[in-house]
Amino acid sequence: MTANAKSENPSGEAENQRASADRLRFLTREELAEALQVSVRTIDAMVLEEGLPHLRLKGFLVRFYLPDVVRHLTATALTAKRRWPGVKR
Repeated sequence: MTANAKSENPSGEAENQRASADRLRFLTREELAEALQVSVRTIDAMVLEEGLPHLRLKGFLVRFYLPDVVRHLTATALTAKRRWPGVKR
């Protein structure tokens, strides 16, 4: 093995571990709000009204797994029939 190949391998492994950790990362309410570009208050309302998938840890600690949230939002967006005030159908 060359010196160059040895130096690339640890970097590649570290990058794979980071990517794996990102996939398993749970988000706080604030982090999810930032990811979805909405307010924390909107996240709270979505949990109560739409059953946004979440994990409730001790007391008020809530965490979200982004792939599950996106899957839920996509499914409900495709099936939801919302009536907007003032719009007749």
